Amino acid sequence: MRIRYKSPGQKKSERLTVTIIASTRGRGLVAVDKKGRVYTTFWDQNASKPGRKRSPYMRHWRCFRHGLAYLHRGLIYALINAEEVRTPTIEELKAFCAKKRDVTLSIINGGEKLQMEQLSREFDVLQRFLEKKERWPLVEARTQLSFFLLLRDSLGRLNIGVLKARLTTINARFATELKHLAGWTPQYAARFTAVHNLQRQIQEDVLSVQKTLTAMTFHGAFKKNQTTSKQVTGIQSCLRIQIALLQSIRVIEPFVCWGQLCLDDLIKTHTLVGKNDFIRAKIKINRLVESIKLRIIGFALEDLIGQLGLDMIRKSVDPIKYLSVITDQAIKLGAINESGFKQPVCGQILSFIESAAEAANTKKYADAKEALKQAVALI
Repeated sequence: MRIRYKSPGQKKSERLTVTIIASTRGRGLVAVDKKGRVYTTFWDQNASKPGRKRSPYMRHWRCFRHGLAYLHRGLIYALINAEEVRTPTIEELKAFCAKKRDVTLSIINGGEKLQMEQLSREFDVLQRFLEKKERWPLVEARTQLSFFLLLRDSLGRLNIGVLKARLTTINARFATELKHLAGWTPQYAARFTAVHNLQRQIQEDVLSVQKTLTAMTFHGAFKKNQTTSKQVTGIQSCLRIQIALLQSIRVIEPFVCWGQLCLDDLIKTHTLVGKNDFIRAKIKINRLVESIKLRIIGFALEDLIGQLGLDMIRKSVDPIKYLSVITDQAIKLGAINESGFKQPVCGQILSFIESAAEAANTKKYADAKEALKQAVALI
């Protein structure tokens, strides 16, 4: 399908062709382009300012160039922030809007001070919620709220006429936006669920390929370097299943480069098995298994980055927990045989992991997080 995409800082949006990889209720939530870059729905345009021609409904998408894990963490942080800064419910906003009529009548009848103080407190809550909103009805409502309590004539009295006019405008703007105000959290939750399930499925598929290839090397054909044609057909059939799994993963960043290298080795292994050359086929399978082990370490480090960022937001960091995970992954990294890799990277990765451990131990969590990101970038 084709989507409208606008990158940060880009003035005009553009259209590009993508493939939907995650959806809910028939609605695409996550997509990838031909280079494997990940996109998700960012905002919907379904309203126009008064006096202008109504714009057609459009969905805009945002690109996460660093891949699926980066998007996954971003959605987690967004939902956690939503818990910290509570979104007013539709019922609360309706009650607030309805209350303003009674407040106006009370002000006219002389009950100004107490009512205005109460209204001011409620405005403060809404103001904090609206301060980062960019949709035009909310920007206008925010502007009206900003001046609402300052409406005095030259003698310091409330200008009731202007006050009522502003209240009417605020009510109208809120009336059109109540659903949008309270609805964004479920939308983010739906995206998070789709991305989380996709990421876990990829991890399970990678682990499945590793287990299958490891078990394959114990087949009699790889020990004796000879077998029957029926067994060759069976082994090749199993290899084709693993190829299909990696082909579905390879289209998504950050697995594009790694996935292509693994696919090349699997396809060559399939050919070698067809030629009964099990010695060379086993060498390639062993290299694949070691590469997948490294990718699994990358999954663990990605999860640690997400947990560390989450704990930093919640201010509940626990260096002992992070050091335990880092130490465990460092041990697994040291056990990897990278002699067959085109470009050995375990030494560099270990260096970054050790830097992350040192930073976490000295409570420099932002530095630890950055070091872990650099380690993952090498996998």
